[in-house]
Amino acid sequence: MHNSFSLTFRGAFVCLAPLLSGCAIFGGGSDPEPMGGAGGGGLVLGPTRPALLPEPMLGSAPVAWLSREYANSNGLALISAAEGYAIRQQGAPGGQGRRVAILDSGVDATHPEFANAEIYAFGYDDRRDLNGHGTHVAGTATARRDGAGVHGVAYNAQPVSLKVMRSVDVIGGVEARFVSIGSDLATGILSAAGIGTTIQRFDVVGNPLLFRDAFGRLQFQTLTSNPGARSDVMNMSLGVPDPRGQVFEAMSAAARAGTIMVSALGNDSRVGPSAAPGIYTDRLGGLAIGVAALDPSGTRLASFSNTCGALFHCISAPGEGILSTVPAIVEGTNYGRKSGTSMAAPHVAGAAALAQAAFPGVAPRDIVDRILRTADPIGPRQVFGFGRLNIERLMAPVGMLSVPTGATVTGAAVPLSALQATSGPGGAGAALAAATGRIMVLDSMGFPFAYDAGSRGVSPGQLTRQALDDFIDLTVAPRMDVVSPELGLRIVGISTTDDQYRDWVRTSDHQREDITFSQMDVSFDASDTLRFGFSSEAGPVSGLRGQHAALVSSGLLGSDLSDVNPVPFSGDGNTFRMAFAAGNDTWLETAFHEGDGYYGEGETQTFLVSAQHRRGPFEMSLRLGQTDETGAAAGAVYSGFASDVSAQTVFTGVDLAWQASDRVSLSAGYSVAQTSIDSGGLTRFGDQTSDAASAALSIGGVFSSNDRLTLIAALPHATRSGNATVSVPQRRTPEGAVLYNEISADLAPQAREKSLQAVYSLFSRAGRRLDIAGFTRFDADHVQGARDTGAALRATFTF
Repeated sequence: MHNSFSLTFRGAFVCLAPLLSGCAIFGGGSDPEPMGGAGGGGLVLGPTRPALLPEPMLGSAPVAWLSREYANSNGLALISAAEGYAIRQQGAPGGQGRRVAILDSGVDATHPEFANAEIYAFGYDDRRDLNGHGTHVAGTATARRDGAGVHGVAYNAQPVSLKVMRSVDVIGGVEARFVSIGSDLATGILSAAGIGTTIQRFDVVGNPLLFRDAFGRLQFQTLTSNPGARSDVMNMSLGVPDPRGQVFEAMSAAARAGTIMVSALGNDSRVGPSAAPGIYTDRLGGLAIGVAALDPSGTRLASFSNTCGALFHCISAPGEGILSTVPAIVEGTNYGRKSGTSMAAPHVAGAAALAQAAFPGVAPRDIVDRILRTADPIGPRQVFGFGRLNIERLMAPVGMLSVPTGATVTGAAVPLSALQATSGPGGAGAALAAATGRIMVLDSMGFPFAYDAGSRGVSPGQLTRQALDDFIDLTVAPRMDVVSPELGLRIVGISTTDDQYRDWVRTSDHQREDITFSQMDVSFDASDTLRFGFSSEAGPVSGLRGQHAALVSSGLLGSDLSDVNPVPFSGDGNTFRMAFAAGNDTWLETAFHEGDGYYGEGETQTFLVSAQHRRGPFEMSLRLGQTDETGAAAGAVYSGFASDVSAQTVFTGVDLAWQASDRVSLSAGYSVAQTSIDSGGLTRFGDQTSDAASAALSIGGVFSSNDRLTLIAALPHATRSGNATVSVPQRRTPEGAVLYNEISADLAPQAREKSLQAVYSLFSRAGRRLDIAGFTRFDADHVQGARDTGAALRATFTF
């Protein structure tokens, strides 16, 4: 113990020399290696200060917090404060909006680090800190982050000074300096808890303290607490006898009020806390923490520090040679070093304010529990408690993040990893995710974090990239064609598995029965006017599309993006078709498809009626259909955003083609769809409309009789109108209830993509074909101003 002294009163040893530095204060001695000046220090600053530094941007690396004053605050690095500051939580940074009560010798209100401090004192004493201990403690917890000097753990929190030590007091006729007794501390505790009352003063052995009134009569001394000092956290870097139990009663009342209490353990090098308030730590329903002091290495207990002993709610923090604020009126400097568990405790008090601001709505008891359970284990629990305070682990998610969908933090939830809105071709999924914006997610301890749901939307550009991959796919696969004109039968089988192809070519006789054909298309002409068909994974259910669909399909981006069938890319499934002639120039077809939904999610059923009519050089194709989906809606999958999704889409379209000459043809197409969606979970959907349009020009014989140039312009499939109402989890209450805000989301993407394509095709009589293609997309992926340009070469061989 440093700078200690003793006082004898009525034969009782009141202030134990090994225990106290200044009567009834743990720690607070001078630095073993002072920086210079009275009581250490050296960083003397002028009366003016720069403005508060701006907060680094969200997502900034920890280096953004590594300022000169951060380095000066030498305890911060040991507790990984910068790493914790860099983690994005739901609430405010730096303890903003929280109040930290410093129950001590006072706080120097003229110090430039405490421009926003509230100062309270009790009884006849003045409000100045004439010792320096309280100002030092306050700096470690709450000094401003302003680019000069030092800054506290909770640099945005408001310090509230509650002077509970008497600069001068007389006990039994003996003068004592900087003393605190249980009655004074109890008054401060009740004030910090926001409780107004009057209590009687007793001395250190429990005798009533008296005074003579103006008439010479003896009266009991009393103190009145000030509820205006209400704070979220209180730091008590002191120890007092509590013969009447007033400190315990006050702490119990503060616990009922939900105030977090942090106490220094004492500097006796003994097991467990030395005095009140530390001795009551485990009796306050999880709202108190006892703090031991670490040496500068951060891995060993300081030689003077008490250990945690049997305390459960106990932790360790830096407490030796800590540089912090001191009053110049006392020490001749604004900054100095001190050592003691008194210096360790405000690191934890600042951390509590930091966590309360970062995690709004979390019960104080849960904050205390998190501080303890996220500490770094550095040794035996009896010595270090839960270990060294770690701000990074305190502020970072614990376990798996999830999105709450139920009424409480322990209720229904969706893992954040499963939260994804896959747009489908229309862009509605990405639009919903972007509109949902910032949401509350929970870690495994039920603590709230902020998350931008917009990052969970998959762009519709995924479809165009898939189409491009399909165009330039160089996979060689065997194909089986069986054609029997006499029977009106045609069978096409394609194996798309490379391993199957390699197995096939290794056989000596190349027997085709060694191949498993993953795509089959069978058609059978029952008569000249009646045709049946069956397809297994043969592609989209497109109906009778004719010349225009064939031209668009030849493009680099494919035909599927210009179709509004809500499931343009079918997964596993089967399609049955029946077509019949309704005249010499007109065919009608009905088709039914059943299979997996979009991206393999859920199931789909599509019923389609189409018609095709030719007259001279003109061709017209009409189609009308309905798709029922489970697990998706208009091709979009809303994993986590909605549950039990089912949708019904009615769509129609028309294609027109004109063979202007033997070499030139023109065509155009337009489709529109209306989707009704039912869902549970966070999102309720309104009706949704989507459409697509395309036009093509084909010119044959450009350079030779065996070539063709095709130009395609398209407005790819996009959601044109639609809305959804999303119940966005926003915050939690101390009782664990989840509160939601409803927002209206526009499902139409921010812009409409436009694409231009050119394909030059060269044919040979041997069944070979060479395609050279290029494209430009404007407002690519339906993103305003985005542009994408590409080219590809494809060679096709038939054998």
